[in-house]
Amino acid sequence: MITRLATLDDVIGALIALEARHTARRDRRAVFVTVYTLMSQEMKRRIERGAFRDNEWVRRYTIAFANLYCAAHDDFDSGRAVSKAWTIAFETARGGDALVTQDLLLGINAHINHDLALALDEVSIEPDRAARLADHSAVNEVLQALTDEVGRRVSDLYARGLAGVDACVGTLDEAVSNFSMAVARAGAWESAVALANARADVERRVIRRMLDLRSAVMARLILAPNLNPLLLAKCRGVEQSAWWELLSAARAAVHTETRSA
Repeated sequence: MITRLATLDDVIGALIALEARHTARRDRRAVFVTVYTLMSQEMKRRIERGAFRDNEWVRRYTIAFANLYCAAHDDFDSGRAVSKAWTIAFETARGGDALVTQDLLLGINAHINHDLALALDEVSIEPDRAARLADHSAVNEVLQALTDEVGRRVSDLYARGLAGVDACVGTLDEAVSNFSMAVARAGAWESAVALANARADVERRVIRRMLDLRSAVMARLILAPNLNPLLLAKCRGVEQSAWWELLSAARAAVHTETRSA
């Protein structure tokens, strides 16, 4: 059970502990937590440097966002209902049958396409929406700056041949090509505005329902390559093997064929 987080140090400490727990159990939910920890550490550094217009608001926004993830995680483990996107993400990762890439994208999808608008609504985008939007958009720069480090960390820990998956097959790219972090975050802002503008509880319930449905649709698109078992197996082989091992195997196969001839 993760207690409610109150500080950025709480967020980072909880994520580090969760990553260690999942890693020890070979639970692939660790993939998303690894990336989330990197992001949270960088957010803390930038907030402390005063990188945003309203650093206190961004601090509250970051903590609210993390609490939503922790609540979904605890609810799922306790058998309580969670959003469709988180259900798909957690069940897929815990099952261990998908690609590491898919486990990561499913977590990112649920967190941004479902949770982020709710976090923004919790901390409020008022009174100066323009300033809030500027800070919300500035977070994209943090994510972009960490792209290479995220790739290295995930590859080192979970999929040594991760970079080879794209070269292996284009279908996975096609399935997730519409997932853009910046676009997803822009959509979350629009949903937060809709929540803020809602005139009645029934409108807010409809918006929340749409967040649930849209993030679930994206989750299923991310998993679309699983419909082809041969394709999935091929990608998994590349993902879990270093490129030089594949090259060595290919050369050995050619050598064998040449000798046989």
